Amino acid sequence: MVVKKYKTKSIQEGVSKIKKELGPDAMILSTRRIRKNACDPYGKDRFEITALPGQPADSGYPTGAKTIREEISNIKEMLFLLSQPKGLPEAFQACPDSVKMYSRLIKSGISEKRVNTFFHKVFQNPLHQNPENVEIAKQVYQTLLDSIHVCNPFQKEASLQPSGSPTFAVLIGPTGVGKTTTIAKLAADLYLKHKKKVGLISVDNYRIGAVEQLKTYASIIGLPCLTAFTKEDITAAMRNLNNRDIVLVDTAGHSHLDTERMADLVSLLGEKFSGSCHLVLSATTKQNDMKDAVTYFSRLHPQTYIFTKIDETRQRGGILDQILDYPLPVSFVTTGQKVPEDILCATKRNLSRLILNRSRYVS
Repeated sequence: MVVKKYKTKSIQEGVSKIKKELGPDAMILSTRRIRKNACDPYGKDRFEITALPGQPADSGYPTGAKTIREEISNIKEMLFLLSQPKGLPEAFQACPDSVKMYSRLIKSGISEKRVNTFFHKVFQNPLHQNPENVEIAKQVYQTLLDSIHVCNPFQKEASLQPSGSPTFAVLIGPTGVGKTTTIAKLAADLYLKHKKKVGLISVDNYRIGAVEQLKTYASIIGLPCLTAFTKEDITAAMRNLNNRDIVLVDTAGHSHLDTERMADLVSLLGEKFSGSCHLVLSATTKQNDMKDAVTYFSRLHPQTYIFTKIDETRQRGGILDQILDYPLPVSFVTTGQKVPEDILCATKRNLSRLILNRSRYVS
């Protein structure tokens, strides 16, 4: 592969010339400014650009710019891993091609202990005693995929309600995770896309404007929204919405340190409440705070996780650590502020892609 040098008036001119002559995949190796001749009053600085022709897209030979890029990428990944507290795992000495996948998992925010567990399962599999002959990345990805569990609580087979009765779903969670907006997204999605008869109940008597916010969403979508601040109110609201297919209940956000308000919520819902609870957590929440939240809200026996604010962080690996440390299936994830577009019913594949930053919006 021949290395070529170009001298041009500007970097932009040089890049255009390189792409035209060497192709769009050409790799620029270096640039250097050449100062004008001090004796020439009309002279100007020029630029020397060293470039390498790109490898044709249909070529099967691992040579040229593509190979150099891959090697540079691998070196960067190895340097990143070497900078981690435990350095580069010994297994990669036998299978260096898996470094890229390992680095991707660590960068996504998944704990090093968890990533090592995934790789250990693949390396210890009797069918893969020669890991250099196996597509390690695909095997690790499949292991990650198998560890994710999802559930749609509004499917008939998942509902705990008797046939003909509404499905009641309560959203619980810490302050500021976006429960009210998530309920609006769910309600709009179920009503507009899935043609379900939906009702809303708000029991948030702490946050100023919370009831009005939910009622505004309900009015725009065209759904009934009732308030309930006592056990009797909830019983009456459930009775009034008995002709609905699905009833979503919004609750006040609680700090995991506020035991008094948790006791109030448990007392408010009471033993007569036959709905399911779903724990809403923000993907931006620190791992220890997630663990505290699930411990705190365990008194309400949540059945699924709903993860919000996926779009506000690139390190989403904490989601995977959370659902494996405190096993619950994931039902929904939200990916933005728009109602109802920015909500996804969780699947193994779209959740894994979001965790690994392979796509922002996937179905």
